[in-house]
Amino acid sequence: MVVVRISPGLANQIYEFMSAYALAKELGQELVADIAECVDAAWDYCLDYFNIPNVKKIVYHTKDARYIGHVDTRGIPTALREGMVILAEQENDNDCFVYKNLDMARELQGEINIYMCGYFSDRDRYYLKYWDEIREMFRLKEETAEISHIKRLIKDRTSVGVHIRRGDMLLAEWAVVMEDDFYRAAIECCREHFGDCVFLIFSDDIEYAKGVLGQDDSLYYVHFLGYSDADLNEFVSLSLCDHRIMSNSSTFSRLADELNWKEERKTFWKDIGCKDGGELQSNINFEKRNIRLNAFDIQMYSRRYFIHKRSALDQYAQLQREILDSRVDEHNYGKLLDKICLCSLNVFHQNITIEKKLTFQKFLCLIRNKQYSNALQAAFKLYHDYSSKQMFFEGLIEALLFFGEYEEAAIEEAGRGLETLTFSADDPETDVYCKRIFEKCKKKKMKFIIVPYINMYASGRITSLVELGLILQHLGHEVTFIFSPSYNEEDYIRRTKYLTNRREVCLGCGQYLLEDVQKKGISNFLNDSYTGDIVIISRRASFFIDRKEYRNGNMKYVFPDFSDSRDAEAAGSWEMDRKELECLYDRADLVLTKQKVKGNENQKIVNWEDNDSQEAYYIVKERWELGREHRLNKRAIGMAADLLDNL
Repeated sequence: MVVVRISPGLANQIYEFMSAYALAKELGQELVADIAECVDAAWDYCLDYFNIPNVKKIVYHTKDARYIGHVDTRGIPTALREGMVILAEQENDNDCFVYKNLDMARELQGEINIYMCGYFSDRDRYYLKYWDEIREMFRLKEETAEISHIKRLIKDRTSVGVHIRRGDMLLAEWAVVMEDDFYRAAIECCREHFGDCVFLIFSDDIEYAKGVLGQDDSLYYVHFLGYSDADLNEFVSLSLCDHRIMSNSSTFSRLADELNWKEERKTFWKDIGCKDGGELQSNINFEKRNIRLNAFDIQMYSRRYFIHKRSALDQYAQLQREILDSRVDEHNYGKLLDKICLCSLNVFHQNITIEKKLTFQKFLCLIRNKQYSNALQAAFKLYHDYSSKQMFFEGLIEALLFFGEYEEAAIEEAGRGLETLTFSADDPETDVYCKRIFEKCKKKKMKFIIVPYINMYASGRITSLVELGLILQHLGHEVTFIFSPSYNEEDYIRRTKYLTNRREVCLGCGQYLLEDVQKKGISNFLNDSYTGDIVIISRRASFFIDRKEYRNGNMKYVFPDFSDSRDAEAAGSWEMDRKELECLYDRADLVLTKQKVKGNENQKIVNWEDNDSQEAYYIVKERWELGREHRLNKRAIGMAADLLDNL
C-alpha cells in the first residue's frame, strides 16, 4: 500500500497524487490518499471530481496543532505511521527516507506499506514515465455548465488565460514579486504576436485584477460563484486556453499549463534571471514555448498597453440585473443557474455586494435542483451575511440533512431559537442525541472569550478550541478569540477584527493578538472591550484574573482540559508548566473533561459527551463530496452542548 499525504491547495494535491500514482503503479501496490489535512483547512480535497481511479481516503481528527505543516512528518498520527516507511522530499530528523526519484522504486520493492509526505512536484523526477496516462486523468468526470460556457466563449478564437495570484502569496518570502506592469506587458505582447485574441482573467483577488487591467472588450474577468467548486471550474478553464500568462510562483497556473495538450502553446513568465533590472535589450524568443519578459520587455510593452472597445460588457450587466430581479421558484431555477454561469464569464461590473447577492440566488437554485454539495459550498461563503434569512436557513437545513449532518442541523435550529427540532434522524440513537444537544443549546445569548494554548493557524486550519468557538457563534453567541499566532498568521489577525480564512471567508468570530492584549493588560482589555457578563474559556492561566478586576459584570472561567486525545492541543499540553496546569484546574468555575477529575467545592466538573468517531482514523471508500467540507466538528458540538448546559 502506498499512502500519500494530500495537502490543502488544488495544484499541490494534483502534484502529490501524480507522484504517488506513479510509485504505486511501479510497485504494483494500492494507492490510498490521506486527506485529513484538507478536512479542516481553508482549501478542500477536490481530486475525486477528476477522472482519477477510485482511491480510498484516510480521515482522522487526532492531530497535533504544533505540527500542522504539510511536510512536517511529526504530524502523522502514531497509529497511522506504525509499520510505514516514510518517504519525505527533503532530509529531516524524523526517521524518514528521502524520496529522490521514481528510480528508487527498485529499492522499495520489498516494502509493504509506504507513506509519502511532500509536494513532489518535479515531473522529471517523480512521474514522467506515466505522464501521458496521468495527464488524461485530470479532466473533470462530469463537464459542468461553467466549462461548457467557457468552451463556447473561446471556440474558434485565440485565447490567452491570465492568472494573477495574490492572497497568502503576498506574505510568502520565497514568492516572486509580480508587478502590475508585467501583466499589461504580457497582454500587449500577445496582441502583437497573435493578433486578435481574447484574454480570460483569473485571480483570487478579482477586484485587484480589474484595477490593473481595466475594462476592455477583449478582457473577460472570469469569476465563478461558489468555493472549491469554483476553483475547479477556473482551473480547468485556465488549462483550456491556447496560451497562458503566469504568476511565477503559482503552482495553480503552472499545472494548468502543463495539463494543456497543445504543443504550440506559449507560456509567458516574468524573467527573474537578471536581478538588477539592468537589461538593455529584449529577451523574447517566440521559437521557444516559454516566453520570458525581462525588465526591458516589461517596460516597453507596458507603455503600449491601452484600452480598446468597451461596449460588449453591457450584456453581462443586463444579465446580472435580470438574475437579481428574479425570484427563484420551481419553474425558473434551471434557467437562472445557466444565466448565473454565463454572467460569471465577465464580472467587471460586479462588486463584492453584488457577488454575494448572486451567490445567494445560486444557492437557492442549487437547493431547488437538489445539488446539495455545491449548495453547501455556497452556504459556507454566505453564512456570515445570510444566516439570519429564513430562505437561507431552510435551504441549509435541507442540504445538511441530505448529507446526514444531523448534529449540525440541530445546532443551527437551536441557534435559530426554534421550540423543537423540525426533523428526525434516521438512526434512533442519533435522533435522541440530537434532541438532547438541541435542548442543551437553547440558552440565552452570551459573550465568550476563548484563549487557546498552542500557537494557532486559524485562518488556514480550524482545530481544537477554534472548532468550539465556531459552534458557539453558530448558536448566536458573541465569540472572540485571543490568538498566539503561528506562521505568518499575525498579518491576518491584525488586518481584520473578524476571523477570516485564507480565502477571505469571514467566519464571524472576533479576534485579537495575545501579544497586544498582554501589552494593554488583560483587565484593561476586558473592561475596555466588554460590558455585561462574560465567559472566559482559556487554556492559559494568565487569563483567570481576579474577578474583581472586571468592573462591567460577572465573569465565569471555563477550562477545557487536555484529556481528549482527539483535541489538536492535547499532545502539546505536555510542554505546559505543571504549576500553570494546576492553576487552570483550581481557578476554573467549570472544567470540561473526558477523565475523572476531583474538583473543589466551588466548581463544576463536566464529563462531556459527543457523537464523533473515537477511532484513530477511518477509511472512506466512496467519492468525497465537497459538501462534506467545512462541517461543524461533531466532537466540539458535544463539548459546546454540555458547556452551555452547565453554565
